[in-house]
Amino acid sequence: MSSKNFVALLFSLVLLSEIYLDSYRFNYFTQLLFLLILYTAGVRSVSISFFKAIVPLILVFVIGFSVSFFHTNNSIDVFKDCLYFSKPVIGLLIGYFVFKIINDTSIFFKIFVFEFCLVVAHKKAKPSHAV
Repeated sequence: MSSKNFVALLFSLVLLSEIYLDSYRFNYFTQLLFLLILYTAGVRSVSISFFKAIVPLILVFVIGFSVSFFHTNNSIDVFKDCLYFSKPVIGLLIGYFVFKIINDTSIFFKIFVFEFCLVVAHKKAKPSHAV
């Protein structure tokens, strides 16, 4: 199995865990672990344009974290806030690094079409209880 296919498979599994597992912490740490795997695999640089695109998210994280010093918050609440604010940045970095490794739009598109079909099938099998 080539490294492209292996990364595509891992990326699909991370996306599937996001769909089918309800544990926010498990999904967060799964994404963080996958990001570390990508980092140790040699993907360590981001383009300036991508960095400029995620700077607002990083600023929201920094502002949200710095505000916690001015309020008396429970330390677990600060930890949860850090998780919630950092997850979009981690998700975007994963997508960027996976696309950088795969470097093939068709494979990337196939992953998302496959995942979309699974989401639709999951939602049809599990109807909402809206009145």
